[in-house]
Amino acid sequence: MVRTVLIAACVCASLQALTAQSTPATTAGPANGAVILASAPTPPILDRFIQLAGGPGATIVFVPTATLQKPGASLVYVPAGREAGGLKDRGATNIVVLHTFERTSADTDSFVEPLKRASGVWLAGGRPENLLDSYAGTKVETELRNVLARGGVVGGVSAGAMVLGSETVNSELGADRQWVVRKAFGLLRAVAFQPHAQNPRLDTWLLKRSDLARLASDNAAAWVIQKDVAEIVGDGKSYVFTDSAGPDGMPFITLRGGDRYDLARR
Repeated sequence: MVRTVLIAACVCASLQALTAQSTPATTAGPANGAVILASAPTPPILDRFIQLAGGPGATIVFVPTATLQKPGASLVYVPAGREAGGLKDRGATNIVVLHTFERTSADTDSFVEPLKRASGVWLAGGRPENLLDSYAGTKVETELRNVLARGGVVGGVSAGAMVLGSETVNSELGADRQWVVRKAFGLLRAVAFQPHAQNPRLDTWLLKRSDLARLASDNAAAWVIQKDVAEIVGDGKSYVFTDSAGPDGMPFITLRGGDRYDLARR
């Protein structure tokens, strides 16, 4: 009887070990590399991106698509950014600009060639739908995942950060005056990012989405997510929205530079 119990215990332990090996180590962040969610390209945030990409000489792809105006589309106000999103000002020397509004082009090997050599990709802000309409489901999205798989970094500001989570919205309300919710690139799982949270308040489409980790930052802070650990960088504040009052009595948790947050355990 004792021998039978011991054998069963060993079998159970072996099965648990096999399960642990086959179960992904992360549930929200990338298994390799890092994702950066920012609201504005401040020096501390750009410096961290360049450092994670491998330093000033690293091969970096800059994607301005969200900022640019589609042919025939209404003009939106987009603050004029410095060249290559400010990356050159912070010392990056090997930057390739990648842009198209044509999905057929985005789905070709020749177009994504720079992404195959990149260790960092930075997406400018503007209209999230520009990025999703052009790149979602194409080889561009595949290569963004490959950059992370190689241990690189993918980040962006505002719309360029919003599309890196699992879901996001267009920049304008739909005909029914509601947010148009869309599947994003999914580099983070069950995560939505709300930029420019100077006065933290959830967008209406996120109010009942407790299934998502609802992250936000003001214009001076960013999330740097590696595996399931998120670190806050910058001089501002970041937030995790909750369905009930947090430690300070507000429906969110406030984080500052240097703070860390476990996305898996929330």
